[in-house]
Amino acid sequence: MRTLILLCTIGFLSSTIAAQNFEVVSTYPADGAFGVLTDSVLITFSEPVYINLDFDDLEESGFYAGLEPEDSFEPDSIALSDDGLTIKFFGTFAIDTDYLLFVYGAESQSGKELSTPIITQFTTANSRGE
Repeated sequence: MRTLILLCTIGFLSSTIAAQNFEVVSTYPADGAFGVLTDSVLITFSEPVYINLDFDDLEESGFYAGLEPEDSFEPDSIALSDDGLTIKFFGTFAIDTDYLLFVYGAESQSGKELSTPIITQFTTANSRGE
């Protein structure tokens, strides 16, 4: 009986610890998307993100991300969803271009650091690798 209680306790604690990670849960465009026609990139986190919405001060709020190639995206503005979970970058994308979106640093409003960096690939071309 003690063994069963111990195993249940360990299982509960493990699931609680895993649930506490701050991570990217989705991006738009999705990884591997092609034929993308959009004016924005969305990054959604597992809990509200802390960010300064000024392009020049993004890194000051601990947010480190990029979109490559840099010269193929003309940024316009940044917005944060009302619930604080999604950052929206608005701008103009070049046609027939492969992009890499990466997020390698962010902090939640509760002070947690991003647990795992992400890299997402998408393209505005009709198929990948054009």
